[in-house]
Amino acid sequence: GIFVSSSSLMPIYSTRSYEIDPTQTIGYNGLICLLTGLILGCIFNRESPVFLMKKQRDDEAVEIIIRLRNEPHETITIRHDVNEFRLMINEDANFSSNLIKYWMQFLIVLLFKVIYVASFNMTINNYFLDLAKINFYDATNDFTGMILIGTRCGIMMITMFMIDFKRIHLLLTSSICCGAIFVYLTFNPITDESSALIALSFQFFAGIAVGIVADIYTVDSVNTNIKPFFIGITTIVENLLQIFLIVNFFYLKLTVSSLMTVFGAIMISAIMTRPFNNYFSIIPDTSQLS
Repeated sequence: GIFVSSSSLMPIYSTRSYEIDPTQTIGYNGLICLLTGLILGCIFNRESPVFLMKKQRDDEAVEIIIRLRNEPHETITIRHDVNEFRLMINEDANFSSNLIKYWMQFLIVLLFKVIYVASFNMTINNYFLDLAKINFYDATNDFTGMILIGTRCGIMMITMFMIDFKRIHLLLTSSICCGAIFVYLTFNPITDESSALIALSFQFFAGIAVGIVADIYTVDSVNTNIKPFFIGITTIVENLLQIFLIVNFFYLKLTVSSLMTVFGAIMISAIMTRPFNNYFSIIPDTSQLS
């Protein structure tokens, strides 16, 4: 969405013609994407294989998995998926549905959400946009937004689909490097030609894991019976943090330097604190799993 908005608004900003409101343009793009998504959802919607297997409709579940995997028939990989689903369903039957019993998983995932919000919010995004404009704005066309978000999304796609390391190791690398950049910028404000390199480096390291791992563990930290509630609660906290930072940008006016100091401290210290490292084993690692 950000990439599309950045690219579609370039002609408006380059000609300095505001006959079409930039906000209106974003609205048109959003409506088109929404309607397209609804149509595609209706056409390609499939029943959940896990739901079908819970209802003892295994043959239908296998058919759905074959369609989802785009295979002509049942393969070894599909059998492996079915066995994993059965194992998950059996494990879920032995787990409690009491949300309070999962307080440690909540705490860890909320930490991941805070780290993600620290790396991607209105104040920080605008700061890095201004930092990189020295190199990517030629007084006619502004490619800054496209390049920064394109770098972040590109790295996200690579690490999500092509690299299957331990998720926690990726998160450690991503968080510590982003935190270190925050700390560096706090004490060494950049205004020269190297500013774009700093901005791109931050997007690169943030894209490795910060956002992806938070979402993966939001889904995979608990059994399927309470998963909707877990996702709902952690996502509400994430959105409230984003709203607070938007309010800060327009009204509270906390300085970027102070925010980066706090964000850097959270990213580096929280992720390296011994208690959290000890409890990482509570959350399953999803590498090598379908």
